[in-house]
Amino acid sequence: MHDISLMKKLSDKALWLRISPHIKEHAVSKETWNVLSTVGNYYLTYPSATSIHWKDFAFFFFTVKKVKSEEYDVYRNYFDNVEKAEDSAVLEDVLKNYIVKDYATQILNVAMDVCTDGDKSIDDVQNILDQYKKEIVTTIDKENVFVPTGLSTTLSTVATGGYNWRLNEMNVGAGPLRTGDFVILAARPETGKTTFIASELSFFASQLKDDRPIVWVNNEEGGSKVMNRVIQAYFGVPLSSLIEHEAEYDARYKAEVGDRIRIINDDAGLNNVRRLNALFEDVNPSIIVFDQLDKVHGFEKESRDDLRLGKLYEWARNLAKKYGPTIAVSQASEAADYVHYITLSMLRGSKTDKAGEADLIVTLGKDKDDEYKRYLHLPKNKLWGGPTSVEAHRHGRFEVRIRPEIARYEGVF
Repeated sequence: MHDISLMKKLSDKALWLRISPHIKEHAVSKETWNVLSTVGNYYLTYPSATSIHWKDFAFFFFTVKKVKSEEYDVYRNYFDNVEKAEDSAVLEDVLKNYIVKDYATQILNVAMDVCTDGDKSIDDVQNILDQYKKEIVTTIDKENVFVPTGLSTTLSTVATGGYNWRLNEMNVGAGPLRTGDFVILAARPETGKTTFIASELSFFASQLKDDRPIVWVNNEEGGSKVMNRVIQAYFGVPLSSLIEHEAEYDARYKAEVGDRIRIINDDAGLNNVRRLNALFEDVNPSIIVFDQLDKVHGFEKESRDDLRLGKLYEWARNLAKKYGPTIAVSQASEAADYVHYITLSMLRGSKTDKAGEADLIVTLGKDKDDEYKRYLHLPKNKLWGGPTSVEAHRHGRFEVRIRPEIARYEGVF
């Protein structure tokens, strides 16, 4: 009876487009599944049709489907029953019977993945439940659907908020980082990616509005070495000064920064998607950094590494929306060796998916003759910008210098 009510509802094309993606083969009879799969072909064949007349559809069905002779009467009766049925079923009842089964199956699959130490986590169950609630809701809060009319929201976003960069070229070219922004920093090895991050994070730390920390997922260098570089960048002094005045700088850093920057070691056993999800849920970070994201374990079930990386970068982008700006450090390919302004095509691995997920891509090129000169490029920039950003420099190319002795970059702006 449920199947007949379902097919009666699906006589309307608009409802078919909405509901049919949630109807799975295991939830309906064989006859309903065969008919349902043919409805799509019918609407493709007759794109102007807005509804189905079941007697006409029966002729189409028997033309395109190979039906055994003994099943002919079964389907003929099926179509007659749908044609005669009164459309008295409430749409919500149809949704409850089929869409609930679909989401329940999704939850079961996630639960099995968690039990077998897959890439999923308990948080994914909540995400499915949230999607389910959005699907079955019968009234829509239009304030949450449409962007507010007018300039006030846009201009207020540009004028205020976000984290300003220490390197002013980044403020001129990109503007502040805000929640939802996903950034990729790419360069060849030994170019100064970690120093760039240390310099900027130590500047972001003083701008945090609450006690939510910056979390640095470190799988590139020793954690203590990275922490020393962060402290060095914060004060802008050489390592020799930190050693000579250790007690003074240590006390100042703990008083001024404290635990605002938390660095995770690779040997902590957290370098996979499932465990990091649990950590982020507990810590609630304001900014997340992955050095390097490609080395985070997760989505190994994908058949190719580029597909795994695509899923990984999509996951990181969702973290930016949930928690705050997220920065992923990545390598550039061999084609970028001593290229001044590195392009998108030189990102190593999943070029299209990586570039597609990012709101901002920052690349650092190296000079053959001057070991301290760097070429900062913004080949992709979809950020809002800010009061000091200049549209002409949105995809800017800047010559800057690395100061490794104080773990900072310097520019000319």
